[in-house]
Amino acid sequence: MTQQGDAVAGELATEKVGIKGYLAFFLTIIFFSGVFSGTDSWWRVFDFSVL
Repeated sequence: MTQQGDAVAGELATEKVGIKGYLAFFLTIIFFSGVFSGTDSWWRVFDFSVL
């Protein structure tokens, strides 16, 4: 049992965050920061600061 637990813990410890993870993280920050609140263009739909 402990060998199986150690193997799973080792796999999780070596997993790296990919470019998709960083991209999703930064897009989420931009969406919720209110960056798009001052625009009158179509991307104003991404302004979630009023939620």
